[in-house]
Amino acid sequence: MPQNHIHLSKQTAGSFRTQEWIVRASAEDRRDWLRDTPVCRALVRRGISHAGVAHAAYPYEVTRPSLSGMFVMACVDGAGEVLLDNRWRRFSAGQACLAPPYAPNAYRCISGCRWEFVWVRYVQPPSRRPIVFAAAPLLAAFDGEALRAAVLGLHHEAASVALPAALDQWVDLIETYVRRFTQPWREDDRLHHLWEDVAADLARHWTVNELAARAGLSDEQLRRLCLRTLGRSPRQQLTWMRMERAGAQIAVGTEKLETIAREVGYDSVFSFSNTFHRLLGCRPSEYRCGTGRGSAKT
Repeated sequence: MPQNHIHLSKQTAGSFRTQEWIVRASAEDRRDWLRDTPVCRALVRRGISHAGVAHAAYPYEVTRPSLSGMFVMACVDGAGEVLLDNRWRRFSAGQACLAPPYAPNAYRCISGCRWEFVWVRYVQPPSRRPIVFAAAPLLAAFDGEALRAAVLGLHHEAASVALPAALDQWVDLIETYVRRFTQPWREDDRLHHLWEDVAADLARHWTVNELAARAGLSDEQLRRLCLRTLGRSPRQQLTWMRMERAGAQIAVGTEKLETIAREVGYDSVFSFSNTFHRLLGCRPSEYRCGTGRGSAKT
């Protein structure tokens, strides 16, 4: 099946052999899969809805057409598959990935393959700026062992003594490790300043030559640096930033699609719509109406 024909609908499929250790931010969140999990109010100040570790077994699968907040995953053992830029990618030990707010999110086990992963799910109120910058990685190398240990430590504390000071320290550690993955560009000011400039002017018709010159690099140096830190080429990153911005505006606003297309650098609504569909799995009009978005295990 062509990758751009992937359509998501809300779905959660489990396995009796799957084990999960989850901590939620609010006792008021009584969804079935969270009902018996410990509560840690300290997650609220970091904008985290829930965090957990899973030992997943086939046919475990979760699909969500859209999230209201960022979702970070790190694979610590075995392998599974994640949907990134509307295509399935193998997700192996020593890697991490994320789904930004308002983007499709799906992941599943591979038959016959063990899979252990850790996740952190954020909420994204309209008034709060996400902790993830537009140039966060798609899929990149990351040692998730420390993040896994921090989430399990929080789970143990929340399920037992629940000392507030200890809970705060575990949550701070979780946030530290998430930022280590989501903000690798901070380690290189060239990327930091480049993508900040691009995010501030997405309507500009950027060329790879202009991007490289703005970063003080050759075209090939920029390509290698972006692939290593972000998992995308410069052109792919620019396109993703435009679609991510457009998706957020479509989800929360009432602007005409023609206006949004121009604001993110597209003179043609047709071209904009095709690119949006290729990366997010539905047309902008469907996304706005809610037929391309939904909620399941969020």
